[in-house]
Amino acid sequence: MAAYYSLSWLLVSNCIGLLLATLLLFPKLNGLLGEWTYGHWMPLHLNLNLYGWCSLPLVAWLFKVYQVDRPPAVHWSRAALWAWSTALAVGAGAWLTGHTSGKLFLDWQGYARVLFVLAIFFLWLVLAW
Repeated sequence: MAAYYSLSWLLVSNCIGLLLATLLLFPKLNGLLGEWTYGHWMPLHLNLNLYGWCSLPLVAWLFKVYQVDRPPAVHWSRAALWAWSTALAVGAGAWLTGHTSGKLFLDWQGYARVLFVLAIFFLWLVLAW
């Protein structure tokens, strides 16, 4: 199940990467995007790659190590993946609107940061159970 979430984030982040490459080739296209210029898309691309594509396979490995991928805990592992992806989606909305710290891979600010910490805590609870 984690593989589907991970591949979904890979697809989304690589589509954003394609947009970024296009904006580098044709800088005038930045004007068409309004406030969502290259600087708003870059943290989104980097963070979705790190926290989606790279981190979720490690979460799946933790599920396997702690045997959370078997019944009866399998429903809780799916809920943890859903919470992680929801936090990423909320973070993506925040990064696109400019709510970012500007620090590489530490862009979590405001409500997105709280939601991500809650998702990590929920994941910890699932693994500890």
